[in-house]
Amino acid sequence: ASPLPAAPLNAAPSSPIAGDEVVVLGFPLNVPTPDSRFLRIVHATPNARRLRSLLPADAAGEIERAGIPSLDIEILRIDGNILPGHSGGPIVNRVGQVVGIGSGGLQSGAVGVGWAVSSRY
Repeated sequence: ASPLPAAPLNAAPSSPIAGDEVVVLGFPLNVPTPDSRFLRIVHATPNARRLRSLLPADAAGEIERAGIPSLDIEILRIDGNILPGHSGGPIVNRVGQVVGIGSGGLQSGAVGVGWAVSSRY
């Protein structure tokens, strides 16, 4: 096998805090070239760090029926859009360390609200 064209990314030693600027990497909306965009971390209260706190009841019920992810998983709330194609991609801090993995965003008019699974998982 040939070596990877770039060094692997390292996980950040600590979670980001509210207001930290991060970058999401991926191929949004099936665009064939990579895209990156700046986003901000949002934390209101400790309970707001759980996926359950972010979702409307119908979406929470859908996830609960699917069984994954856990509605009690700690997430990074993000101010900005995580688009299809960013899911599974790294979210990195200003020094290139992974703080999370792009996971989801709300639809049906609730734009600008997204979340990532913390890299600690």
